Amino acid sequence: MPQRIIIIGLGFGGFSAARAARGRDRNAEIIVLESRKEYDGFSPCGIPYAIEGEVPLGSLIHDYGLDKMRIQVKLGYEALGIDTDAKTVKVMGPEGGESLSYDSLIISAGSSPFVPPVSGADLQGVFVVSTPEDGRRISEAATSSKDAVVVGAGAIGLETAYALKKKGLNVTVVEMLDRPLPNSLDRDMAAILQDSMEYGGIKMLMGKRLEAINGPEKVKSVAVDGEQIPADMVIMSVGVRPSIKFLENSGIEIGRGIITDERMRTSAPDVYAVGDCVESFSLIDGSRGNCWLATAAHHQGSVAGINAAGGDAKYPGYLCTFVSRIGRLEVAATGYTADRAKSLGYEVVSGKAKGLDRPHWYPGAEEVSVKVIADKKDGRILGAQVAGANAGQRVNTFSALITAGATVERAEMLELSYSPPVSDVYDPVVTALEVCARKLRR
Repeated sequence: MPQRIIIIGLGFGGFSAARAARGRDRNAEIIVLESRKEYDGFSPCGIPYAIEGEVPLGSLIHDYGLDKMRIQVKLGYEALGIDTDAKTVKVMGPEGGESLSYDSLIISAGSSPFVPPVSGADLQGVFVVSTPEDGRRISEAATSSKDAVVVGAGAIGLETAYALKKKGLNVTVVEMLDRPLPNSLDRDMAAILQDSMEYGGIKMLMGKRLEAINGPEKVKSVAVDGEQIPADMVIMSVGVRPSIKFLENSGIEIGRGIITDERMRTSAPDVYAVGDCVESFSLIDGSRGNCWLATAAHHQGSVAGINAAGGDAKYPGYLCTFVSRIGRLEVAATGYTADRAKSLGYEVVSGKAKGLDRPHWYPGAEEVSVKVIADKKDGRILGAQVAGANAGQRVNTFSALITAGATVERAEMLELSYSPPVSDVYDPVVTALEVCARKLRR
């Protein structure tokens, strides 16, 4: 009798798990439960660009075509609980509640936006950026608004801030920590981004705390460290929380998410978990934590799908390799920031370089800044940050180096391609590595 694999959630992790499970077992009965009723999936990272007008909102919605792989997708089915002893999932569907048995279970329940418990958070005009429907509501509200406050200086918040500025609104970004992209950039690299945002006319209030949202029914202003700032709309973008409330009383071990190992197994037999709802580990040294990126969910889903179908795949850990285009500036990072590495006990050495993406004499040359972080003890690369032209592709080079366990002294001899229309002989990537290597040799 074919084994039954149930997958809870059809985000990037759930989709990758379903596809990998089918690739491993051609005969398994695979069922995906998704609480959304309208469509299979969507691309959340595209929402700010849809608000900006770069892409239509409809293009973010996807039909994964899993029926062609003989995978059954049940839309409008919400998981209510799991009995890991009986190996059943309690669900509520369009026709009522039922219990589904499984041989293997993969939890890909994702996350939900966190809204801080401040006064006025439930007023009309307060939004989150999580679904295409949120994007539509924000776009509609922007047409009749003058002032917007974005709370949170992560990627989605900053991208949305720029989108609203481009629509003609006065925009203020409020961030409790001291810099934008605080989880991805050190202060020196974040300063480049902040300068770019401010040059574009966006007010950046870093190291400030939102105290209240004011208005009788609709937002009129916000209070930030005692200052009143006019606002017709407020965008809450302060992070996410794993969507795992339905796991209460399941016995599955929870930390900063569902705790998983290198095979994406949970503490319960034959139960796996992937994506935003899990606590996983770093590729660099196994430190536990979270990586809320679609790329991590994809790899985790592939591993869980193979293993749920009887295979033996291992997840190497995440680097949280990240890129964003905010206005005209592209920023990217991978691995640890210097601050994060120090907090984990590393003595770090860094190398920085600023240069051009092609020879200065070639038309269209653009500036790019690169920072590499290394372990002083053995020279191993721990992280990198890039701001400027083709930042994403440059940081991908560092991601590959870290994955390979490369040292700075080995990597400084990296042979990169050169042609005047696309690159310079001395790319800032190599220059930053050389600077770091010289420090290590002192």
